[in-house]
Amino acid sequence: SETERVLLCRLSVFPGGWTLEAAEDVCAGDGIDKDVMVDLLSHLVDKSLIIVDAETAGERRYRFLETVRQYGRQRLVRSGDAERVRDRHFSFFSELVRRAEPELQKAHQVAWLNRLQREHDNVRSALDWCLANPERGDTGLELAAALTWFWLKRGYFAEGRQWLERALAATESSEQLRAKALNSISCMAVFQADYPATLARADESVALGRKAGDLRTTAHSLFLQGVVAVQRAE
Repeated sequence: SETERVLLCRLSVFPGGWTLEAAEDVCAGDGIDKDVMVDLLSHLVDKSLIIVDAETAGERRYRFLETVRQYGRQRLVRSGDAERVRDRHFSFFSELVRRAEPELQKAHQVAWLNRLQREHDNVRSALDWCLANPERGDTGLELAAALTWFWLKRGYFAEGRQWLERALAATESSEQLRAKALNSISCMAVFQADYPATLARADESVALGRKAGDLRTTAHSLFLQGVVAVQRAE
């Protein structure tokens, strides 16, 4: 049906699969009623156009074969609706990252780390979309910094540094936000034993953190300086 074709194209914005909640939030509206999303997804599954993955953490996930997703993406671009759907995709996953950030240092840390892991490709896509637009530079840096504990705990040190460096270069944001991002880069660099980068970014973070009155970030950057001193027997 026409509605199924429109939905298939909109779903192509998910490079890492999706949940019902994500499909409802990103793809509903403008001709697609949220209340019939389950039925529409079932119809596409019956036609072998999307695949149902086993339930994880109580949620059913859907995905495409990549060739089908690329076809849907081309059709979405030709429809002129791609930017609007990408904006909604970005909004959904940026909100997920904001919700996850404080939980990554609390009792349910593992559950949130696992959730971000499942959505890693979608988060990458959202970050890339955000940083491609200069007007969203501050938001991109905020999201990149919010993912620090995920990248650290899952060992994505190089990737985390790349996103943060790219985000820093894309905007002139507040001293406090830049101090936080620099601290994050320093923290990942120390795990890579890249001590020159650790110290350079920690020094910048301390200076900005003190100017902004951000005691937490300043303290952690001083701690990283101390870690390097210990490793160098200084």
